[in-house]
Amino acid sequence: LERRQHGLSPLRWNRQLQLAARWFAADAVEGNAPGFCDHTDSQQRSPGQRFLDFGYRHAQAWGENVICGYTEPQYAVAGWMNSAGHRANLLHSDYREIGVGYYQGASGRGYVTQDFSFDVNYAPVVINNEAISTTNALVDLFIYDPAVGEGLEGMGPAVAMMIANEPDFLDGTWQPFAHETSWPLDAGEGWRSVYVKTRDAQGRTSTVFDTIYLGERLPVNELDLRQGCGFRPRIDIEALDRSGWPQVQLSLSWLGDNEDSTFQDINQIGQRVNDPNAIGQSAYYIAAGDTAGRVRYWTTTFYKDVPLVAYFRIRATNIATADEVVTISISGGGTTYGPLTLQGTDFTDANSYREFALPFQFNNNSNDPYLTFNIDHSGKSDIYLDTISIFTDSMSLQDEAEWQVLDGYHRSRGIWARFVEPNGTFTEPTDLQVFGTNSHLVVPPAATPPAESRLPVINPSELTHHLFIPITMR
Repeated sequence: LERRQHGLSPLRWNRQLQLAARWFAADAVEGNAPGFCDHTDSQQRSPGQRFLDFGYRHAQAWGENVICGYTEPQYAVAGWMNSAGHRANLLHSDYREIGVGYYQGASGRGYVTQDFSFDVNYAPVVINNEAISTTNALVDLFIYDPAVGEGLEGMGPAVAMMIANEPDFLDGTWQPFAHETSWPLDAGEGWRSVYVKTRDAQGRTSTVFDTIYLGERLPVNELDLRQGCGFRPRIDIEALDRSGWPQVQLSLSWLGDNEDSTFQDINQIGQRVNDPNAIGQSAYYIAAGDTAGRVRYWTTTFYKDVPLVAYFRIRATNIATADEVVTISISGGGTTYGPLTLQGTDFTDANSYREFALPFQFNNNSNDPYLTFNIDHSGKSDIYLDTISIFTDSMSLQDEAEWQVLDGYHRSRGIWARFVEPNGTFTEPTDLQVFGTNSHLVVPPAATPPAESRLPVINPSELTHHLFIPITMR
């Protein structure tokens, strides 16, 4: 509440930070000499290293407050607010998540720990300033913007959002994005969750949730780490209908857009134009003419030594010519993939975009750290270049399939799927819903992939632990 009173965003309770804070509170009392009051634990770890060891792997900023001695948690916040350094931690504008812990030894000496962090990959929703319970079914939501900037793993500012009381969003409707809004919980009494999906201009999504108890009497024995936010190391897919499409490719909405700064026109022969048929409403236009040239998109930070597939989204206007109009290739750490030469007749409609797939691998090579997507223009047709999307190699879509997320750390990023045939036929990407065991996959009607699929939640093993009720700080 102190943060809200100072005009700052509320914090979302995080499982990994909670476990780290609880462990350190106990370690400070039992694992150190009497009178210990510091942030370095008995294993000589700083708070940041401790967060990492407890599974919080992408902290762009972190902080820790503690209070030590013969104190109780309810007095901690007042003490911190009266200390300049602790106050600055508590009111740090970058933080989004919190974990707290309290431990009291046999002598009566206690330790309160309050851990803060900011993970650029996670933009939470917070109900009623992270209150545990409410008696009013109309709650206030604070929704963080998941924007992380440009690039293959980037995400632009949220332009729309969808809110629902169920994870499948079946009755949800898109509305303009806003940081704060009110929302009605389902009537009755019990634990209630609110799900929020945000979307940027390129269609990349993020889905988050928060939980609160609705009712007069909070069942304290039901408090559990599952009410906090966390991460998934893997995702299990259950295919309910596999007719027609035997394989699937997945993507954490990895997308290179023509507006990114690493999209470069080497020969300076094109221009960016508005195009309502392009993803994000813009495309890079190169007119037909005598001058050939190259456009490229590059990065040095993407998953290495993993088989992947790139999809180039391109439109050509001269669809009658059998001449080469575009050639695409990829250089991944010194190895070239392709080229794939496209004729005008490879494009079936002059007014529509078409995607072309090229498998590749970004090889780990210290002498060539670049992953470069090359598009060579012959001058034989007007060309519109839109996006490059990246997907995993194909995997069998059986009754059950498991995707080990490439870095073992998935939080809220939307997952795209393409259904594919061994002969290379593929569908347009579909945005999968990954929360809940009854979430349904809505697929493009023209693609005729499996009629229905769902992705049940995978709960990390720490979810078997239960909340050690009090708060934390220092």
